[in-house]
Amino acid sequence: MTAPMLTWLPAYVLRACSTLDYLYRTMATNNQGNLIAIADNMRTLVQAPGWAQHTLPRGLQVIFQRTQDSRMRLAMARETVYPSDTEVELVCAAFGVPEGAETQRSQKAWTNPKTGRAILYSRIEVYWREV
Repeated sequence: MTAPMLTWLPAYVLRACSTLDYLYRTMATNNQGNLIAIADNMRTLVQAPGWAQHTLPRGLQVIFQRTQDSRMRLAMARETVYPSDTEVELVCAAFGVPEGAETQRSQKAWTNPKTGRAILYSRIEVYWREV
């Protein structure tokens, strides 16, 4: 069984959707090396308890933290919608998150101090200990 064709959409919309799908798929494969480089850089910045943050394309914010009790925290957040399973899988692989790490989903309200804009972040947090 094949997927139904979306012939009722204007051609420019179909081209845009196709382009976005292509870009996302290539980002997931070709840019995995870039993601690993970002992860390595963030790990280098966080040698002692502290944290580092980086915003990836499509608005995904990645926060890597080493807590006082030697736990690692990797948070992936985006405004209003949770990160996709693919994004979580790719980011966790880049950071070398071990199998069986504790995962939590939550939402966090935050107000931008400069603009006063209220933002609701949907985040997935992964916790583990490194040996």
